[in-house]
Amino acid sequence: MGGTLFDSRTRAQQRRLLAGGRSDPVAPGMNSAGLGVFRYEPRCGTVWGRTGSFPGYTQFMSAGPDGTRSVVVSLNDQLTPK
Repeated sequence: MGGTLFDSRTRAQQRRLLAGGRSDPVAPGMNSAGLGVFRYEPRCGTVWGRTGSFPGYTQFMSAGPDGTRSVVVSLNDQLTPK
């Protein structure tokens, strides 16, 4: 999110949000979908990232809009309904 992996044009395309987008499993707060990235709006402010599931695991990764703060959570339990 800090601008070292993708140029500003690519980031602008990623952050063009689509109505009704929702990550699966659902992350905290309100969700909106961009190009390969989701915008989450929990109580602490807007973050950009993704959730994901793999048999036996659930992940959540996000960063603040400027990329200076990030969080990654990985659980060894699949939270997606089967």
